[in-house]
Amino acid sequence: MKINKFSLGVCVLAMCTAIAAPQIGRANQSLNADHLQTIETARSLLGYGVENRDPVALIQAVRMFNSVGLVEGKQAKRVGGTVTSSEDSKTKTMSDVLANSNHNLLHLAAEYAGDNPELLAMIADAEAEQSRGAGGLVYLETVAAGATQDFVVEFDPSETAAIYVESDFGSAMMVSVNDASGNKVCGTPMATEYFRCEWMAGDAGSYTVQIQNADAKPQEYVFLTN
Repeated sequence: MKINKFSLGVCVLAMCTAIAAPQIGRANQSLNADHLQTIETARSLLGYGVENRDPVALIQAVRMFNSVGLVEGKQAKRVGGTVTSSEDSKTKTMSDVLANSNHNLLHLAAEYAGDNPELLAMIADAEAEQSRGAGGLVYLETVAAGATQDFVVEFDPSETAAIYVESDFGSAMMVSVNDASGNKVCGTPMATEYFRCEWMAGDAGSYTVQIQNADAKPQEYVFLTN
């Protein structure tokens, strides 16, 4: 069964082609660094649950996703670069992504639970829960094998900045964050399926997030920032 991402769920290849940066603009102040940490933890639980056929882990992941409250954010816009897939880049509301993903995750949890009445009751309770105002925007993009995409995000000086990037299970993605002077703030030490970075924004409030597909096939990914 294919699980729709948000868990939700790209490069240090020498031959990659750089793509111009879509502008995310001002960071969404309603989504904070703690929310992104919750999403990362839920993604880890999701991976554990699928690998071990553990319905409780999947149920807990769904509840953690529902606990993240978001409001409407700004849409990311591509400002140039080459087309990397047959689909245009797209922005969806968090509520749509969560509803689709949570339904699939709980369906999978029910498969793992079998006829266990207690587990099935937990799944029903989780299905009935509502996400807390999850209307914020999620930027989704498909990046070609070996391609790189950049985003520019501005943070107020001295605020806690955070980004979260996620691709599908088994994907190979590299992420790096650089400040306006080109200094590296953080990055993935190796190819991974998902990555979160948190730092204190300095005087240089503009940061570039580079996402590279280190896989041999195109990958869809999700990008979030506070």
